[in-house]
Amino acid sequence: MQITTSRLLIRDFTSSDFPDFAHLMADSQVMRFSLTGPMNQALAEEYFQRRILGHYQSHGFGLWALFLEDTKEFIGLAGLISQTIDGIEEVELAYRLHPNYWSKGYATEAAIAISKHAFATMKINHLVSIIDPKNVSSEKVAERVGMQVWKPAVFHGHQVNIFKLSPQKDSC
Repeated sequence: MQITTSRLLIRDFTSSDFPDFAHLMADSQVMRFSLTGPMNQALAEEYFQRRILGHYQSHGFGLWALFLEDTKEFIGLAGLISQTIDGIEEVELAYRLHPNYWSKGYATEAAIAISKHAFATMKINHLVSIIDPKNVSSEKVAERVGMQVWKPAVFHGHQVNIFKLSPQKDSC
């Protein structure tokens, strides 16, 4: 899978991307609102194998690597991942960027491109984002993409807000 925007290259992770992934997932700022907190090398490896590469095998989609289009520099991840919320399997639109790339519109740009791909190409009927209510920046990205708070929920023991996005009739 590959999507190109004016500033980003979004593509499947490969094994050679693991060092960049592990560095991202070890960052305390990046992982501040995650369920696990910063990941050590072993946790990052397990997650990479199971929830990145394994998810591609089991679902045909997943979280993708984000690169700047002009320099090919790795800046984070974004994509689609299956999650169970209140006993129902949902497809989450997720994003994590290295702090050097925050507040530049990259997360929003990636999320818009991925949601358009999900609706037009994959024919997914809606997307959700699971966001800690204290993560105001992530909520702003979700809102800029067009998501609205759908419901509060407890996700793996943490109180979260579930944002939801459905395709617009004129965009697909």
